[in-house]
Amino acid sequence: MSTRPSHALRLAALGVATASLAGGVLLSNAPESAAAPPSSYTVKGIDTSHHNHDATGQPLDWKRVAQKNAFTFLKATQGSRYQDPWFARDFKAASATSLLRAPYHFFDPKSTGDGAAQADHFIRTARAAGYSGTKPGELPPMLDVESVWVNGKEVCPKALRADQLDVFLKRVKAAFKVTPIVYTRASFVNGCMAGKGQVFKDYPLWLARYGSGSREPQSVPGAGSWTFWQYTESERVPGVPGAKNTVGKADRNVYRGTLAQLRALANLGGTPAPPRPGASWPTVKQGQRGVDVTTVQLLLTARGHAVKADGVFGSGTATKVKAFQKTQHLTADGIVGPQTWTRLAPTLKPGAKGTAVTALQHQLTANGHTVKTDGAYGPATTTKVKAFQKAHSLTADGITGTRTWAALVRGGGSGGGGGKPGGGGKLSDAQAAAKLKAAGISRVSSGNCTDRNRKNCTSLQGIRVGTVNGVISLKKKSGCKVTVTGGTETGHAGGTYSHWNGYKVDISRTSCVTNYIQGHAKKHHKRRDGAWVWRVTSGGKTVIDYADERWANHWDITYY
Repeated sequence: MSTRPSHALRLAALGVATASLAGGVLLSNAPESAAAPPSSYTVKGIDTSHHNHDATGQPLDWKRVAQKNAFTFLKATQGSRYQDPWFARDFKAASATSLLRAPYHFFDPKSTGDGAAQADHFIRTARAAGYSGTKPGELPPMLDVESVWVNGKEVCPKALRADQLDVFLKRVKAAFKVTPIVYTRASFVNGCMAGKGQVFKDYPLWLARYGSGSREPQSVPGAGSWTFWQYTESERVPGVPGAKNTVGKADRNVYRGTLAQLRALANLGGTPAPPRPGASWPTVKQGQRGVDVTTVQLLLTARGHAVKADGVFGSGTATKVKAFQKTQHLTADGIVGPQTWTRLAPTLKPGAKGTAVTALQHQLTANGHTVKTDGAYGPATTTKVKAFQKAHSLTADGITGTRTWAALVRGGGSGGGGGKPGGGGKLSDAQAAAKLKAAGISRVSSGNCTDRNRKNCTSLQGIRVGTVNGVISLKKKSGCKVTVTGGTETGHAGGTYSHWNGYKVDISRTSCVTNYIQGHAKKHHKRRDGAWVWRVTSGGKTVIDYADERWANHWDITYY
């Protein structure tokens, strides 16, 4: 779904930083959640636009498309004037098949107040093609919110405003009497909307993450996880025309639910659609270490499959997982994925006691909400649960249900190399500042500020627990004065292990710090910007990278 004249790579979804319009700042691409791969979801579909016709100028064979797809979304409009030239023909042809279908609009603001104009343009075009939103087989309409192309680069829309997105969504909802779907990605919300995705919180999300493996799209800050997942933009789909009579390529997607649930969403009766947003879980398997493994072990014990809670996923833990899976009639593969997690994690309420509560307390601490691990769900634990829920836009009721468990294990245990320094959950600015201050570490900024969305500030908002612990450890071991000069604020390079994602920190380049680093790390390689990287490894894995940014008079440190 894009403005491109051809199927160019969507850089942000592929993990490559894209340039933001604001001062050329790179958009950070946050890490995705590891869970079930696209192949594990049975309800698949495509989305199309005129790009799917560009290679040949020929129509799609929608009857062939319908043979291996359950749904399709078709681009209708962009901005307040553009109409896709193939939309009306494609929508009519797709409607004559078994495909569940809906139109979508690419949000392309040209002013800070054109949300209503874009909505009206989309509504007129969709209705002219015969779409009402309530006919059998019609899915809810979709709004595509992502980067735009300017001078050959993907950038943030200059005139993008959350209030205009809100106007568009409410206007479309009122017109078609159905809640629209929103297509976006977490990296866009972080980079172009300052991480404020609350405008999308009441809408089903369609998120992008390309590539192989089992890494789902990261949840959108303030809005939640995915209902639809666009996992590739280049799958060959029979019925899509390709050059020289070949099978053409299209965006391919999966739906997080059953076909019956999707049919219900398309006004065809059946069981209700699953609640949105759904919980997204990490995958925990043999060979891993850390708090998520400890959590699995404690929960297994609580379920009657006792195992030592040592945080190491060895053969003994795998055997217990398989035994539990068999009792739940799940595939006994010894891997803790979404289905196993949902059966393993119980709903806990204040007053509960036992190893499951201990697991909860471990996760709270790993996520920066430190609490005593005594196995008793008392007032202190309840307060910490509520604080965590509030910080993650969950209902702050103090009850640990499926969505709270999922948010805990996503944030606390799998974010950085199996328990190495960069792992652990994220801290608020106040929490991180307090920990650093207690260790005698100060921070400074040229703007004398802590706002994460200003590049002349030094923010600690969202910094990883392990990163803070790593800096504290550096001070203790070196005996040097340590001053933090850069944190999670905007303005740094993107990527998974980035400042924005909490893995990096800058500290002043004093002679004491430099002598310690060069005496305790190995000179490894020179970065493209000329900075020499000094590396610390353990067990064959990179633990810390110290980049000597002499020109800025600081060390750029990454804790993996």
